[in-house]
Amino acid sequence: MDEDTASTEIPYEQLENSSDRLCDKPRRRLAVFSCFDFALIFLLWVLLVVTQSTDWQKEFINQINFADLLFFYHSLFDVVIISAVRLIALTISYACFMLKHWMPVALTMILTMIYLTVKGILYFTARHAGLPLEIALIVCSVVLSFFEVYLYDPNPKSPNDFNSGSQYGESEQEEEIGNSHVSTLGTISEIKNPEECIARAKEVLRYRWLWSIHLPKWNKVSSVPLILSHYDDKYGKVFYLRHEFPVRLEILYSVLYENTEVCPKWHKDVLEYKVLCKLSDTVDVTYSVSAPSMRGYVGSREFYDVRIVEENKDGGYTVGSISINPFVPSRKTSYIRGESGPNVAVFTPIDEHRSLFEWFFNTNLKGSLPRSLVDRSLANFLINFVKNLEGHLQSL
Repeated sequence: MDEDTASTEIPYEQLENSSDRLCDKPRRRLAVFSCFDFALIFLLWVLLVVTQSTDWQKEFINQINFADLLFFYHSLFDVVIISAVRLIALTISYACFMLKHWMPVALTMILTMIYLTVKGILYFTARHAGLPLEIALIVCSVVLSFFEVYLYDPNPKSPNDFNSGSQYGESEQEEEIGNSHVSTLGTISEIKNPEECIARAKEVLRYRWLWSIHLPKWNKVSSVPLILSHYDDKYGKVFYLRHEFPVRLEILYSVLYENTEVCPKWHKDVLEYKVLCKLSDTVDVTYSVSAPSMRGYVGSREFYDVRIVEENKDGGYTVGSISINPFVPSRKTSYIRGESGPNVAVFTPIDEHRSLFEWFFNTNLKGSLPRSLVDRSLANFLINFVKNLEGHLQSL
């Protein structure tokens, strides 16, 4: 089976802890821009040195001659030093110490403005003229320091903000959503067209066979547990999870189907899971909320799905589910509503002490999120699912 060249195999622990290594986005942006600030100022100064005189080596010595009593009036190297001070101060404050206060960036901007204002007045008064590069060097340094203040985010979002409900959404969210608690469905009468929902649930089951045919051509994402991926023209990225659990089929089926409402207790990536109502003996409607992932870059999502179960000839079970957003009334909620594509889970008995679990997993998180970030978040979800489930089964 060929591996995906775009997405290499992801180690079990590495992918699980990838979110912890992500730097806070506003601070990272500010630190990167301060590097750009210094690089641009240094480049302008170098261009000034090599173009101001035919003997650029002599000009270079004059520019960095701190022993010269008229250094302040004849050299612009101190503008580069000011930029370097900003870089060091902002990097230490926001990248090393992870400060959440505006004082460092405001202080660097104020000191830069005061120093360069005095510098510009005295420098150009002494020369009675100024080359374009000399003017650009001072003006750019002031403008860049102001822009660094603009880039500073006084209210960065953290994972705790998502979990507590005091902050919500994500940096890519395009509109504000009210902070009200979700009002879940309680009766079948609130579902629009239950017959159509049942038909959609039955239709989902065929994707098990449709996708299984092409599994040898799917790309490998992870070896332990085995995760494959494939791009479907209609539903986008589809993942396939295959893992063997050392428990009887009845126990595994009970945990993942009959008692799914307690899964938030053992699956840290799920905040809430409820069975809202039954449409028939084998079809019901569920409501679930995913936890924020990737250090809050991907916010919580809520899902309204219709779920169906059927018994297989080998004594196992097949469970299918898909979103029914068009058939659920719109409700004010603190979450973005995601959309589940065809999801099919297959429970197969191996022997009295082992069971095979297979899962075709597809979901659309909605929102303006980078595709690579979404794919990594979903793969992380599946790996955490297996690890958390193994721990839960061992405790039974």
